[in-house]
Parts: sequence; structure tokens; C-alpha cells
Amino acid sequence: MLEAAGGVVVAEARQVRVVDDAVRLLLAEPEHTQENQYTYLALELSIVPVNYEWALNCLGSYTLSSVADLLLCPHSLLPAAALRWPHYMIAQDAEDDDDDS
Repeated sequence: MLEAAGGVVVAEARQVRVVDDAVRLLLAEPEHTQENQYTYLALELSIVPVNYEWALNCLGSYTLSSVADLLLCPHSLLPAAALRWPHYMIAQDAEDDDDDS
């Protein structure tokens, strides 16, 4: 289903290729041993690492939801090109904002 929507399935993160200034999503399983790699992908390659559960949640609810709660890198490291995404794709949950104050 992901391929039908234009996605490309790769076996390893290093196989992801960025050919323009578009932001790419990398669906991955969260692993604490990979946190530095996820940060590198976001900072250096403009690849947004997201927990694979985001895709499952979207498919299960028939909606395109925010990646904010399932990011595998800090929200502050989202590439500038991600700002061109629809707001709801990167919006942080309002309840989370209330908890931080």
C-alpha cells in the first residue's frame, strides 16, 4: 500500500536517497541505540524519521495524521522543507503543550 502511494521500501536507512529539497519520511522501529542515526538523518539529510506505527495509525483511521507524537528525532530538528507540509502533519498535540508549562 505504501508503494502504491509513491513510497519506496528499503532494507536500511542508508539506502534512502534524497534527490531534491523535498522532505522524506523514514518509517522505522524505535531503538534507543539508533537515536544518533535518527538525529543525523534529520539534520544532515532532511529525512524525517518516524515510528512505523504512524503509518499503521493513518491506515487504521483512514486519515493523514500528525507525525509529531511519533517522531524519532526532536521536533526542533525537522527540516525547514517540512514547513511546506500541511500544518496538521507536524502539529504538536495541544494537550502536550499544556503539560510542558
